[in-house]
Amino acid sequence: MFLAGKLLGSSRIARTLAVAAAALAMLSATLVGVSAPADATATSTPSAVVAPKLTATSALSGSSFQPGYIISDYLFYQTDAMTQAQIQTFLDAECPTHNCIDNVKTTSATRAASNMCPTAYVGAASETTAAIIYKVEQSCGISAKVILVTLQKEQGLVTRQNPSAPALREAMGYGCPDTAPCASQYYGLFNQIYDASSQFKRYGLRTSDNVSFRTKYQIGVPYPIAKSPNATCKTITVTVQDMATTALYYYTPYTPDPAALANLGGTGDACSSYGNRNFWVYWNNWFGDPLEGEGADKISATYTADGGSGGVLGASVGSSTCSPTSTSCSQVYANGVIYWTKTGGALTVDGVIYPVYSAAGGLTGALGVPTRNYAAIPEPVNGNGGGQLFANGSIYTSTAGTFVVSGGIRTEYWNQLSTAGKLGWPAAAAACTGSVCSQVFQGGLVVSSSATSAFSILGAYQTEYTADGGLTGVLGRPLGEQVAISAGAHAAGSVQLFSGGSIYSSPAGTFTLRGAIRTEYSAQKASAGKLGWPTAEQACAAGVCSQAFQDGSIVAPTSSTAFSVVGIYQTEYTAQGGLAGVLGHPLREQAAIAASAHPAGSGQLFSGGSIYSSSAGIFTVRGAIRTEYWAQKSNAGKLGWPTAEQVCTGGLCSQAFQGGLIVSSTATTAFAVLGGYATLYKAEGGLAGVLGHPLREQAAIPASAHPAGSGQLFSGGSIYSSSAGTFAVLGAIRTKYWAQKSNAGKLGWPTAEQVCSGAACTQHFQGGTLSN
Repeated sequence: MFLAGKLLGSSRIARTLAVAAAALAMLSATLVGVSAPADATATSTPSAVVAPKLTATSALSGSSFQPGYIISDYLFYQTDAMTQAQIQTFLDAECPTHNCIDNVKTTSATRAASNMCPTAYVGAASETTAAIIYKVEQSCGISAKVILVTLQKEQGLVTRQNPSAPALREAMGYGCPDTAPCASQYYGLFNQIYDASSQFKRYGLRTSDNVSFRTKYQIGVPYPIAKSPNATCKTITVTVQDMATTALYYYTPYTPDPAALANLGGTGDACSSYGNRNFWVYWNNWFGDPLEGEGADKISATYTADGGSGGVLGASVGSSTCSPTSTSCSQVYANGVIYWTKTGGALTVDGVIYPVYSAAGGLTGALGVPTRNYAAIPEPVNGNGGGQLFANGSIYTSTAGTFVVSGGIRTEYWNQLSTAGKLGWPAAAAACTGSVCSQVFQGGLVVSSSATSAFSILGAYQTEYTADGGLTGVLGRPLGEQVAISAGAHAAGSVQLFSGGSIYSSPAGTFTLRGAIRTEYSAQKASAGKLGWPTAEQACAAGVCSQAFQDGSIVAPTSSTAFSVVGIYQTEYTAQGGLAGVLGHPLREQAAIAASAHPAGSGQLFSGGSIYSSSAGIFTVRGAIRTEYWAQKSNAGKLGWPTAEQVCTGGLCSQAFQGGLIVSSTATTAFAVLGGYATLYKAEGGLAGVLGHPLREQAAIPASAHPAGSGQLFSGGSIYSSSAGTFAVLGAIRTKYWAQKSNAGKLGWPTAEQVCSGAACTQHFQGGTLSN
């Protein structure tokens, strides 16, 4: 056996241990060292150790050993690395005969809390080794795995059957310098485990009560470390990367050389040491990569808790992304992924969520990493389901399906109380056109125009929006939420604004307004104005569109021009056939007309006529009659306001006004019959009477042999008016009257109506009588 050298004067202990060469599979040389506190006394004697076994990790290569990073801080100082039961199970498994330290019982001593071991250790009689290791892990904050590996690499105690008393009393090699016996005050299994763990903590933390250890193995600073106690061997410059590795070098102040690393299961050369090498090998064999940090450990624990390869995640796929310094890492499995961060812990994506997550690109996709585990979401109204939160979105699953909700749509969904709100569960994946995206939910639709701007379209609004073509239809994207409109002159309702129109909803129904009609509706104060709520959809024909409202309509003759027809005007407009009727489309808004010779009223101009409203009623004036009415200065003239609708017979039309009537004989020819002329015309039967239709306007006739007067020519006669009265002159008598130069001749003006007896008629004039 190789002899163990001991050196205490340099505050370190180096030990070289080996087994006999005849133990072929167990051949190894082990060099270990412990740095004791300044008052420590070494009194121990060396003993053999069991060589590392590489059967569990046959692919392990010495080229993977990093001298500056032997083990991560997380794994070294992990206080929950193993439970007492797990430690016992491990010891039993490593010693199938159960005659190793798995069955050793020791009386432990009570130790007060200290800087190194902040939690007091309560001693007990006949404690199992597993109990002592677990309690020291809790007291000093040194992983039980570190203790187990140290017990093995120092004295082979984990696998050593029937361990001797010397081996147990020097179990961790603590207080055993290279040049002197082990210090007796550290004898005993309990003392060795507790004191070595306390010292490991001191080395790593470098507290104020241990100032002598501040200069060596500083993190990030290159330092020459000896290969072995042999002074003739050179050093290797190592840059330590964490506290745990610092602690190992203070405990065993040698680093393995290439020869030791080239033969992990055996010996190297004269300058080889094996303590830190064997620590690394045992850890790899028993617990996996010692350079993996908290991420890998938490991922592994989560994977095990989820059933391992037999659970929902299935077998691992590829390698873990965890490194010793990872603040986040992951492991992909056949049916899921576990993602870990220092702040959020280990999070699992699996089940029905995982295929959708994978389709979205997984950890590197648009959703980003998970920030919460999947959680069931009970919803008594919308039905139960569940969901999982990710950095840039969420995945929800319910009877409606499993879908991603992300970006501005997710923000809006949350604003609408997500699954508990009116939207309910997502019912389809988001669909995008350019930068605008929409997503269907059970109770509505959410449309986003940017990563931060999105609005909901709910209930009847969604039905209307979909009927109008949705996102690619006339309405385009929403510009705001649905807004309630309180009751005023009309019942309460609501509205939602879109880039291409608006949707209004009220007891009268839910309808879209767009283009010039929407502009006109807003100008008319919308539902607060005279029009009230829309009652039908917009209808268009030949480029002209109209839409009905509770108390009127809006007609748009062009894409940029629209006018309202309101109240009784709408009643009249509808009676005349509306947009398809004789009036056509409006050209102006309804306008007040001030009083003149007649009382005030109002009117509205249409492409095919006009509607006038006054105390005499509301009537349409159109065609040639309207042209004549305007020529007569309309209501400001003698005619005043219309008093009846136009009446037509056989291509001839007439309409009554306050001061007379207008008669049209063609589509372009009409003449007014005013005052007494109108009275007489009506008495003679009007358009259906003997006078027929007027052929001229009433005209003044200057004085001649008789005083001045006036007259009007009709198709069946004439009317003359003078100081003698107003009378019709008809038929043959009119012919004879004209032959006598009418009023300019001897006869003068008529003084009475024509009187007939059978076919014989006579009529008196100022200067005589005429007969037919």
